[in-house]
Amino acid sequence: MTVYDLGQNFSGWPEISVRGPRGSAVKLIPGELLTDEGVVTQRSFDGPVWFTYTLGGQGGERWHPRFTYSGFRYVQAQVVPAPGSTTLPRVENVTGIFIHSSARPTGVFQTSNPLFNQIHRLIDIAIESNMQSVLTDCPHREKLGWLEQTHLMGPGIFYGYDVHNLYQKMSADMEDSQLPSGLVPEIAPEYAVFENGFRDSPEWGRAHPACRVLRRDRLHRAFSGVRVPNNPTRQTPTSCRHLS
Repeated sequence: MTVYDLGQNFSGWPEISVRGPRGSAVKLIPGELLTDEGVVTQRSFDGPVWFTYTLGGQGGERWHPRFTYSGFRYVQAQVVPAPGSTTLPRVENVTGIFIHSSARPTGVFQTSNPLFNQIHRLIDIAIESNMQSVLTDCPHREKLGWLEQTHLMGPGIFYGYDVHNLYQKMSADMEDSQLPSGLVPEIAPEYAVFENGFRDSPEWGRAHPACRVLRRDRLHRAFSGVRVPNNPTRQTPTSCRHLS
């Protein structure tokens, strides 16, 4: 077992270069923290999460997951021999691949104080790590589009990124997820229903009217010269009536 420190928390996946017999395997366990013994722990996000790669046995091989990602800094690699063999595969390299939205950076923050610059960089990585096809609130759990992020984080995101198209898309997600009663759930798309949680909560699921304001006002002011379409639909007044 080997633990790799990639130096920074981020959203993404580990990529490995490995050699070994056909049928041998490498199990990769990502995590944000280490135990006192120096092994990866997932106590910060309710694991278990791991990736497993089975070798083809044809020289050097490179692999990374394709269907999910996680938030992590450390990767614990455990090698397993092929059935009936004692020969272990050899991991030659581990690289962290940062996965985030392709929204174009538009702002720069720089001061004469290195501490302020470092804090801003940490915030920027946190924003990018949660900016996917939706805005998540953490990249290592369920990766749902929690709607409070659209307005609570909106101003900070607008300063740094061109998210015009992303916000248009998230607004459409809210409309698709809205109930006939006007209720907009706390996540969109609503892949899971949290009936006993905060599904009908103003600071979460009530983001749809807020997103309309952001789209037509803040977004317009953030991206000077960009025409923000005004496409009123029945969802906005229905949601406002539900709020009242």
